[in-house]
Amino acid sequence: MIESATTPHGDTIRSQPVGPARDLAGLEYHLSIASSYGDTEAASDLASRIARLRLEHSDLA
Repeated sequence: MIESATTPHGDTIRSQPVGPARDLAGLEYHLSIASSYGDTEAASDLASRIARLRLEHSDLA
């Protein structure tokens, strides 16, 4: 979920993802780093954590 607010002029301001969406973004970022360094153990752990998070929060799938 991304929080947003509307200014008095009707413009929409969006902020960083919050809650599970932020967790997912962080895990995906770290997965890309682990993969780029060839750290298969860390990448495997992160991939399983991402899968678990997506199962727990179907709106992230």
